[in-house]
Amino acid sequence: MSSDLRVSINGVYVVDKQIQRQEDGSFLLDEEIQQRLQQSIQDLRQAVEQISTPSQKLISA
Repeated sequence: MSSDLRVSINGVYVVDKQIQRQEDGSFLLDEEIQQRLQQSIQDLRQAVEQISTPSQKLISA
């Protein structure tokens, strides 16, 4: 079955001054970037749930 449903998810733009490299080699993102990434992930999760059919939900449960 073909679907004409289209979903648009906003990206998150980050510049280098919003990322700090830690002494252990890990990275620390500014609080604003962390919040925007979390929102984008939540939007993606909702979009996936929205386009899932009930039969797919039963299979994954």
